[in-house]
Amino acid sequence: MKKSEQQKGSILVIAMVFGLLLIASSGVLLHYGLSEKSINQRHFLRLEAQAASEASVEYGFAQLLKQWSNQTNFASNELQKNPLTIPNSAKTFFASSNVDVTSMQVSGGLVGDGKWVYIDPRDPANLLDPQKQKRVFTRDVEVYG
Repeated sequence: MKKSEQQKGSILVIAMVFGLLLIASSGVLLHYGLSEKSINQRHFLRLEAQAASEASVEYGFAQLLKQWSNQTNFASNELQKNPLTIPNSAKTFFASSNVDVTSMQVSGGLVGDGKWVYIDPRDPANLLDPQKQKRVFTRDVEVYG
């Protein structure tokens, strides 16, 4: 056999090895991309669930504000007698999402006894509070979503 015939065969083997390496690295990159897509999809669903949970708590706060704007006396078991609910408008709000509105719940705990609190105007959290520099009667209520 001549030396040039041996070299022609070795180039074919080298080309096949590089081709296999290219195919293997393409497969690894494809697998990595699909894994990242799956992880991102789960993360987006988790964020959507968290946002829905926060929205249910906001629905509860809105109900408390509406309910207590018209009331002057609150029993400690007020939210057991008149429980908080998710309004029907939530179905249209979450219609284009992955959130199952029938699984959403909001509930309130016991109404605390209340205490007088001074709203400190030096506190940055009270900067826009219309009640700053006043003593107000507050009650703490836990709302769960």
